[in-house]
Amino acid sequence: VQAVPFAQDEFDRLKTVYNGLGCAAGSDCVFKDITLDFDCPITSADLQCNASGFIHRLQMEFESLNGSLVSEIALLTALQELNLANNHLVGTIPSELRSMKQLKRIVLRNNSFVGTFPTIYPDTCELYNANTNDTNCFTSCQAPVCDCDSVHKCVGGSTKFAPGEYDRLQSVLQELGCLTSLACPIKAIQAHHDCPTLDGEGVECDAFGFVVELRMRQNQLSGTLPTELALLSRLRNLELRRNGIRLSGTVPTELFLLTQLSVLYLNDNAISGELPSLIGLLTNLNMQSTLPTELGELTELDTVYMSGGMFHGTVPSELGRW
Repeated sequence: VQAVPFAQDEFDRLKTVYNGLGCAAGSDCVFKDITLDFDCPITSADLQCNASGFIHRLQMEFESLNGSLVSEIALLTALQELNLANNHLVGTIPSELRSMKQLKRIVLRNNSFVGTFPTIYPDTCELYNANTNDTNCFTSCQAPVCDCDSVHKCVGGSTKFAPGEYDRLQSVLQELGCLTSLACPIKAIQAHHDCPTLDGEGVECDAFGFVVELRMRQNQLSGTLPTELALLSRLRNLELRRNGIRLSGTVPTELFLLTQLSVLYLNDNAISGELPSLIGLLTNLNMQSTLPTELGELTELDTVYMSGGMFHGTVPSELGRW
């Protein structure tokens, strides 16, 4: 991963925000052990800096955070994207967000915030406060001002499933154990439901009703990766990380028929074996997860995530083509 040193005082500002959110020693937060010795990635999906070392992306979804969003978040003046969805955050949303003129996307759904959302100036705002019935909001705001005080129970965009796509999705969910897992929210989708086209809860479709994103992180999945995944032919983002030892087996070769796949997370499971050489067909892959030499064919690859003990051995010299 390409990285740069943190800008002056930016690391201290980040740690203040982390501590407020509950990202500390003993938590499930993946950033809890970060120190000033670390450089800041400029290509990571979770924590990302610009070339000057200022943070402009912070994504901490499903991190079991149980603190609050502190006012010091506004000190991250270059922040463009903030995603704290699906945690246990409490308290109010700080009014200091108003000063964050670079903020373009903020996702806070499925927490326990109270009160109303301050008027801010992002291009896109997405909210859902799980336990505040009077301020439930899940919306995309294209106007220059996003003020959710007056928005109640709004929903994002959606479309009808393409013919046969719902059945294909159900087949995949069945094989992954989602339909029997208490922690897998996608199982609630019924055939008569529309498919979300904007930040859906685990699944998103394109405008034609084909599944393009499937995110099941920490959903207590079980079984093996099904070959039926290849039937979701327009899938671009597949995230099955952190489901534990019950999700096992090998990576099926059929997965690499998904030529539009650009993001793949399989870490922190019990998946074993080698990645098939067919991975070289996924020329769009920005892979997040013995490495085959065919990885050298992925000329657009800019991020490689290998935590969780999935790999062993040496890194192929072919990766030097990047």
